[in-house]
Amino acid sequence: MRNFWEATEEDPYKLDSVTEEMIKHTENRLNIILPESYKKLILEQNGGMINYNAFPTTVQNSWAEDHIEFDYLLGLGEDPGILDSSYLIKEWDLPENVLLIHGDGHTWVAMDYRETNSNPSIHYFDVEVDQDFKLAKSFDEFLSKLYTHHYDMDTEIANNEDSEIQNASLSNSESITSKEVATILKEKNPLDIYRVAYSPIKDTDDLEWVINQIKESSYILNEEQAFELADLLMTLATTYDNHIKTTILKDRIDEIVANLSKQKNEDVDNILTQIKDFL
Repeated sequence: MRNFWEATEEDPYKLDSVTEEMIKHTENRLNIILPESYKKLILEQNGGMINYNAFPTTVQNSWAEDHIEFDYLLGLGEDPGILDSSYLIKEWDLPENVLLIHGDGHTWVAMDYRETNSNPSIHYFDVEVDQDFKLAKSFDEFLSKLYTHHYDMDTEIANNEDSEIQNASLSNSESITSKEVATILKEKNPLDIYRVAYSPIKDTDDLEWVINQIKESSYILNEEQAFELADLLMTLATTYDNHIKTTILKDRIDEIVANLSKQKNEDVDNILTQIKDFL
């Protein structure tokens, strides 16, 4: 597909480049054949944000009545990538023999190899409601139906208050760049996570980007990392509550809370309870 990948400097899903030899090695190790169109895409760019955000479906789901979210494609690798599938299948009690290409914790899109080792269909899973249904007969068909859905987020915010965000507590000495935010949340050093609160959030797009970065960092954590992420989430929730409560960002926060709650840590759970009560 032409113009498939989104041109952005800050892309948490973009991995190091791969070669045909690396792809073949992975296929042999997993005993599967990846779709040719998928291989062509990851040879061009190994995973990342895409110039689409939705796939149509007639099956009502937790995201919408007529579509699912699909705004990035996982590449060949780990953290995040399709090679995380084995761990995530166990973590989220997903079916064996699927290869995850998009997901947020309880909802996933995957290549379905349960009955074949080539030309997989594309399935959607929601583990919270035990939902499993076919989106497309093939990866090619899936690609052909991706589209851009226009949400009413800006309208909703306008009904609440102006979308411009003023962070009065942010000083120049504390401010960090978006690149630093992405690095901190990828490395997950507990001593640095709090600094994400000092990212330059000026509008709802900035806020959405930061929350999405936190969401992607909330899957594989130790207890200390989970505590710091929960504390950071509480800071953002209380600072930008008016911009979260009435938009899709509330759902993103709920997804992060669900991820962090899997730690079964009392201190983390206390913060998460405060977040849920506040929002």
